[in-house]
Amino acid sequence: MNGINTNKVYIVQHFLFTDGFAKQISESLAGEKSILSDPTGFDARLRNVLRKRVADTRVSRAIFGCRGAKDERRVLSG
Repeated sequence: MNGINTNKVYIVQHFLFTDGFAKQISESLAGEKSILSDPTGFDARLRNVLRKRVADTRVSRAIFGCRGAKDERRVLSG
């Protein structure tokens, strides 16, 4: 054993994801060598993905308001 922990740890704090989005993030980053350099902080790639998701959600809610999640999902999925 070379002392390097090969287990991948994903920390997603203060975000609520639906429709398996958190799983999609994990799968898309699974091939990366180092997901988190520090177990208490976000990796830059994951942080950027989360920022984009939050921004997309805010735009969608501004457009659709309370019309429902179905319209919101359609916009976010492209």
